[in-house]
Amino acid sequence: MLLPQNLNIRTLDIPVYGLFVFISLLVFIYFFWSEAKKEGFDQEKIFDIMFIVLLSLLAVLKVDILVVISAEILGVYTIVHFWKWSVYRIMDIFSLSVYAASLPVLLGMVFVYDRDDFLISIPLVFAVLFYLKRKRNIILKSGYVFSILLIASAGISAIYFRETSYLIFYVFLIIISMVNLYLREKKSMSKTNFSLDFIKNIKNILVKKEKRLTEEQKLLLEEDPYNDRGRDTDNAELMDDALLEDNRKEVVDLRASALTKVQIQVRRALAKIRIGTYGLCEVCGIPIDKARLEAYPEATTCFEHATHANE
Repeated sequence: MLLPQNLNIRTLDIPVYGLFVFISLLVFIYFFWSEAKKEGFDQEKIFDIMFIVLLSLLAVLKVDILVVISAEILGVYTIVHFWKWSVYRIMDIFSLSVYAASLPVLLGMVFVYDRDDFLISIPLVFAVLFYLKRKRNIILKSGYVFSILLIASAGISAIYFRETSYLIFYVFLIIISMVNLYLREKKSMSKTNFSLDFIKNIKNILVKKEKRLTEEQKLLLEEDPYNDRGRDTDNAELMDDALLEDNRKEVVDLRASALTKVQIQVRRALAKIRIGTYGLCEVCGIPIDKARLEAYPEATTCFEHATHANE
């Protein structure tokens, strides 16, 4: 046992494992907020969801684990559906956040309760989390991450809890995963309303734009005054010249930053074409207007949510 189970501070008796649980709560809040913000969701409503989730978790904490999981999933689904957000995208973020939050809890089991067997699960959880976070929306459609994490949870839990009483829990997770995948595919098939020629034309435009952006970035590197070869050897540079050089550097950096943002957006759109979700708003899941896609091929949100993201 590397750490005591309790800390005695005067008259207070603080459970050390409770501190790990508190850290995991902070990890969950930050991870959920950070990922949802990247996806363009309204930040105030993000915190509303987290508050409701945590409140409902406290309300059913002493109830059966199946009831807790069901309540959490049903609660998030109801709220997101009411706001007309993409349920699958939110559930992906939610499940990733829970996985990230599980790492401090597992560390607490190792350091406080001397459960060395949990050392195996820590790299497993981290590897799954790292892979899915990188591949989400690039190779995997929204909704797939949630299903994969449910199956992974059942598999990892089965390593430690092999009693037959837990079997219904593992089956429950797998059933939810399969139902989610079925509904996700059904929704994708029903909402694909663009012709193959249209998608092919958009893809060609995006590929050409990505190449052009890459060339522009190379030219900007050549224009960067800090990259001049003779710059470091010129010790007699006048103050006015130095200020002019700094101003040029600032302009180049601003242009490079703008190009990088556009390039990221173009790559996101290409990834959506590759996984078959191009033309669906990544916030609410409704089809993006065709005229908007023709004018702005790299668009991944509808006009309404694009406007909210820029506010």
